[in-house]
Amino acid sequence: LHSFLPRETREKKNRKSSEREHLNDNISISSKSSVCVSKASFVLHHLHPLVGRKRRFGKLRTRIRLGQQTMMEKKDDQESQQHPYYDAETKSTKWEAMWQNEEKNGESKPKFDCNRTEPALVHFLAKNTTFVPELQKTKSARVLVPGCGRGYALETFSSIFFDSENIVGLEVSETARNACEAYQSENKSKAKCVVEDFFTHDDKYDVIYDCTFLCAIQPTQRHVWAEQMRNLTKKGSRVISLVFPLGDFKGGPPFALSPELVKSLLQNDFDVEELIQVPEDMWARGRPEYLYVFIRK
Repeated sequence: LHSFLPRETREKKNRKSSEREHLNDNISISSKSSVCVSKASFVLHHLHPLVGRKRRFGKLRTRIRLGQQTMMEKKDDQESQQHPYYDAETKSTKWEAMWQNEEKNGESKPKFDCNRTEPALVHFLAKNTTFVPELQKTKSARVLVPGCGRGYALETFSSIFFDSENIVGLEVSETARNACEAYQSENKSKAKCVVEDFFTHDDKYDVIYDCTFLCAIQPTQRHVWAEQMRNLTKKGSRVISLVFPLGDFKGGPPFALSPELVKSLLQNDFDVEELIQVPEDMWARGRPEYLYVFIRK
């Protein structure tokens, strides 16, 4: 049929057909080129060993780890909101209510009370031959125990450092402070307990003992905890951390801890002096624990 068309019409159709074929060829080439360029860019950007990406990959891995840690902390915070004593307004635990509730129920001591100073700490202080004897000579050792509860550790430190009045415990609960003062009085200890926020406390100490305090605060506060440990110490000061509870469970308090986590929080300002895997016969709460000793740089 095409051959029966007038000559001008046939030439016009041929030109349009030729233009369409040329356009299709260009589109095909362009598409293939784009795909090739995209693949080449991907390879160069992500896989080629000579483009100097190692440092960026290292930073990327760090960001991923920090992101994962932050996500886990936020997940822990979310799960802690299911805790019966969680205060949604302040995003913290109602410790005063917990202490009052135990007394209201006729409990002489809260269920989270250890009933004694942790044996691992007692053993460590008795066997230490470095900073403990040095501080004993000064007779003015300054010790802080945040979240001291009834103050068993306060009484222990006070007896070791000659009933020093510089042994201080911090609490956020008035009921806990009253219980602590009563215990110190019963045991003729001069240590004192004050109701004050650890994160705004301002002083300098030779020794800070953290036991079930780090595990009690919200995971998103851990980096602030580390900064405050730096603020409250001086060169040569010690931070003693009883790492408990161990595990990878979610939610709290208490929130799961590990020696690696505690070290990662303090390593910028403190060196590790000693890490002790506490033997089973010294477990204060019937479960595994570590005693970490750090010295301020």
